[in-house]
Amino acid sequence: MKRYDIPLPRVQRTAPETTDSPIQMKYDVEQQGYVVEEYYISGQADTYESVTMADSMNREGQDPTKSMARRDFHRPVIKVSEPYTTRILVHRPKDPVKFSGNVVIEPVHPLDNGVLAVWVAARPFFLDNGDVYVGVQHPSTFAALRKFNEKRYSALNMPDFTQLWGSLAQIGALLKSDKATNPLHGFNVRYLFMTGISYTGVATATFANYHHMSAKLTDGRNIFDGYVPIANAMYNRPLDVPTIRIVTQSDYGTLGGLGNRQPDSDEPGSQYRLYEIPGAPHTPRPPKLEPGEMPSDFPNGIFYGAAFKNMYNWVRGGASPPKGKFIATDADGNTKLDKHGNAIGGIRSPYVDTPIAKYAVKGLLGYKVPFDAAKKKSLYGSHENYVMKVEEATRKLLWKRLILPAGALVIINHARNSEIF
Repeated sequence: MKRYDIPLPRVQRTAPETTDSPIQMKYDVEQQGYVVEEYYISGQADTYESVTMADSMNREGQDPTKSMARRDFHRPVIKVSEPYTTRILVHRPKDPVKFSGNVVIEPVHPLDNGVLAVWVAARPFFLDNGDVYVGVQHPSTFAALRKFNEKRYSALNMPDFTQLWGSLAQIGALLKSDKATNPLHGFNVRYLFMTGISYTGVATATFANYHHMSAKLTDGRNIFDGYVPIANAMYNRPLDVPTIRIVTQSDYGTLGGLGNRQPDSDEPGSQYRLYEIPGAPHTPRPPKLEPGEMPSDFPNGIFYGAAFKNMYNWVRGGASPPKGKFIATDADGNTKLDKHGNAIGGIRSPYVDTPIAKYAVKGLLGYKVPFDAAKKKSLYGSHENYVMKVEEATRKLLWKRLILPAGALVIINHARNSEIF
């Protein structure tokens, strides 16, 4: 058997912080029996030719459509074993007995000076499930940390963004090790997953495409057991671990996403799901709105917890996840719309199947056009009938394992609290 040598990085536990700041990405998790700990991670990692926006020092010089469609996964090493120091935030149960065995790693998104976007969207699921959640600082966010506290974060250093990939492999190997320096020492870590949204969804797919095959423990086992890249247009190569890719209505049709679709597969060595969500925007931040348009309130996150639960079952040899469907397009790649202006196909939800608005996108940005009272009355007769239809459709989503009860509650409460007609 081939032996692999992923060096374990050095670890330094930092002193507890005395002031709160959004950049710490902390939430009130103590009531759920969790603690949040910060560590500095130092080591040496190779630098590579830049291949995607997630590892480019100069994004202006890249063609993201071309890079996301790339099928050649060889990348030359530019420099060997360059030093780096990054930080991680470990969200873990106080009591190891309550740990699920699952560790989810998410690179920190540079939005708003640093955010764990998947953690924000699906935090209740991970907490209820007993998962450990680890944020790994993307080097593009170092400057924001130093601005917050220059003295505390002056040691952070990653001269080349492509060192991120080596650091992720080393951090993953550390978290699966029995070393006393492991921040999860004493926890029975069974599975490790990587995820991200948008920019860090690209980062997740970049690591999976270019570095997963060499990211092995010394005995040849995979460091990462699955990937959940969200809201990006990047092609995902077949791997020896499962991938569940979730894309919004914005993503499949931008940056070459339409050409980067792959069919679902249960074949060993190519376990894959693609969930395209009609009505869901890449970001709800509204474009310039026309009369009658409003910012989108489509709750993308209702699908995330279920995706992870299905992933956990999949890697344990349980039931495979439900299969997805492509959003329907014409011969020119334009989205096909129903009579209400909502996209056809994809993973359905009451927002587009039992609609009271048109949910649409302009590029990566989303908006909605609410129906007037007369149209809603003609469709459903009354608000009570509308809510009943939404509840029925939501139960079907639950039965299909595409959402969890918490997501069902979001949908139903949205319907119940909608304007009476």
